[in-house]
Amino acid sequence: MSFLIIALKNEYSQSSDWPQFNTTLLAKRLCPYDLPLKQQIISRQIQIYYNDFSELKLEELRTPSGHREEPNSAWVKIQFNYEGLQLLTDPLGQCPIWIAETEQVYALSPETKSFSAIPNFQLEMKDDDYFLKVKRRRVDESDFKNVKKLSPGGALTFDSTNFRLQEIKKPLPWHLAGIDFVPDLTEAQNLLTLALQQSADDLPKQNVGSLLSGGIDSSVATFLSKERTDLKTTFNLKTELGSEEADSQETSKHFGLKSETLVYPTDLTRSYFESVIHSNELTDGLTAEILLQMKAIVDLLPVDLDNIVTGYGADLLFGGMLGHKAYMFVTGTSDTESLLDRAYWSKELTPFYYWEKRKRLFNLFWHPQVIAAALRIPLLMQQIKAEKYVLRTLAVRNQWLTEPLAFRKKTGMTNGTNINFMLSNALVLPNEHEYDQKNQITLELFKKVFN
Repeated sequence: MSFLIIALKNEYSQSSDWPQFNTTLLAKRLCPYDLPLKQQIISRQIQIYYNDFSELKLEELRTPSGHREEPNSAWVKIQFNYEGLQLLTDPLGQCPIWIAETEQVYALSPETKSFSAIPNFQLEMKDDDYFLKVKRRRVDESDFKNVKKLSPGGALTFDSTNFRLQEIKKPLPWHLAGIDFVPDLTEAQNLLTLALQQSADDLPKQNVGSLLSGGIDSSVATFLSKERTDLKTTFNLKTELGSEEADSQETSKHFGLKSETLVYPTDLTRSYFESVIHSNELTDGLTAEILLQMKAIVDLLPVDLDNIVTGYGADLLFGGMLGHKAYMFVTGTSDTESLLDRAYWSKELTPFYYWEKRKRLFNLFWHPQVIAAALRIPLLMQQIKAEKYVLRTLAVRNQWLTEPLAFRKKTGMTNGTNINFMLSNALVLPNEHEYDQKNQITLELFKKVFN
């Protein structure tokens, strides 16, 4: 499911010239961390280390196994032959690719921690202020001074004849200059409807479940998934301090779907927190707080359910987060573009916490066409009468939802389950909003990953 590619920078004729890797350490640092390590020798210049959950066919490695290059999921495809290789990422680059370089080799991996297995290579972490000072960062920034990140959605090629590594950059939808706004509500809804339908068409057709809180985002994602897949069951999370059960059950009943409530184990809060920091290499406390409950959900889902649809991303696209001043302050964001950028450098899109459980998440709104359509809708139009007004009225107009369901007020996921308070309790912090301290604790745990 994860991998380390090593490409020699010069031509060597003997196998003894290859760096001698610590394969035991490498196996522990390639998700899902409990599978045996495999090696694929491509040529005298290129080798790949990977694990069993990846899929190797002829001259192609896909991770995770079985992906169809969907635009709304995380994947990497590596095509190779004796002349070299080309590495391709999903259009939105949900799975990161990190690049390290020594005098002898180029190293490529979705997990920076795998580089610690390279002999004579010492990761140089940036100063603490880089992580703890609230500021905006680029989508392709790395936490280490001597590691680069492939631009999201980009590609890499390595030519064995001249030993050159070349990056192919591709712009993300919100980095394209000159996005024209739509003139009226009807056109905005038409444009968005087509984009959402396309994203749903790109979903797998079988073995699909849905995370449904009952809010507008997950409700739209669930409806469109139900129409195109074998989705029969929705899942919601309940903690001892909060629940989304009632809203989720009401919407599930409207759709004719079965609803299952997943009961969160409070005593595992610290363990989940540490696990997502390790797997996704997180340095941000708020991101760790969000993902620990996602990990809890993934852990509690049926073992044989492989594909899960979410409504993630709509809050970022339709102005939902712009009204939360406290969130904007602690994240250093100020507008839609900075919110979308943050999803990358915070690493909340990185897939390893669910890849570790052999699951795949499909974020219906996190699709190039949906993002492009949403960016063409002026924020004022989004908030004419209610937050996410275009999306809510679209769901009613298309008869995806009834008006009461589409306009039902709902707190965000973290507040709905009170995970923020539970994490503060687990970390022995005075209140749920202690994000300076959560950031500091997250950073210290991140450092331990690389020790």
